[in-house]
Amino acid sequence: MNTIVIIRYGELSLKSPGVRNFFERTLVNNLKAMLDQQAVSYNEVIRDRGRIFVESDNPAAAKVCANVFGVVSTSFARKVDPNLKSAAEECAATAGEFIAESESFAIRPRRSGNHSFTSTDLGRSCGDAVYEKLESLGRNPSVNLDDPDKEIFVEMRQNAAYVFTGISKGVGGLPVGTQGKMVVLLSGGIDSPVAAWLLMRRGVKVIPVFCNNAPFSDEA
Repeated sequence: MNTIVIIRYGELSLKSPGVRNFFERTLVNNLKAMLDQQAVSYNEVIRDRGRIFVESDNPAAAKVCANVFGVVSTSFARKVDPNLKSAAEECAATAGEFIAESESFAIRPRRSGNHSFTSTDLGRSCGDAVYEKLESLGRNPSVNLDDPDKEIFVEMRQNAAYVFTGISKGVGGLPVGTQGKMVVLLSGGIDSPVAAWLLMRRGVKVIPVFCNNAPFSDEA
């Protein structure tokens, strides 16, 4: 499968190896549960060096995963071989579908692992390929690194490269189930659901309890 969802997380990376492993496993289980609940198909969920990858051909998977506590951001990406040529070709193909006539663009490269090239080399190679592609289509391209109309992101890792055009902001926090359980009394007002949401964002598994006080209390 050449499409994948990149899952990024924040606080988990600061934990000790043992705690981090537990948090990541919990997050993977929560991601699978959310995808199953929303009937979004996927093949596998993989942990790899500070990232979680969901193999799926459904772009909706990125937004679904962004709603899981513990996720900082997601991207629906195309996966290619980890070399300059493959990354540049995929960036050019993406640009042909993504960048319109006279729109400016920027390449946002990122590299991790051992490679014979730098992030600057990666950005230059992909930028040249995109420019040539757009020029061949007669779209009058221009590069603007400060305030571009469109951005193409390319993330080069040890075993694969990923090309994508957008980042969906996640809810952040910690994976639910990593900080025990708490009972939350839902009184009918807005305060208690907000409190429950904030607890869940800090990794607490909430057990909601609702007490119907009508007609002795006002309706929320």
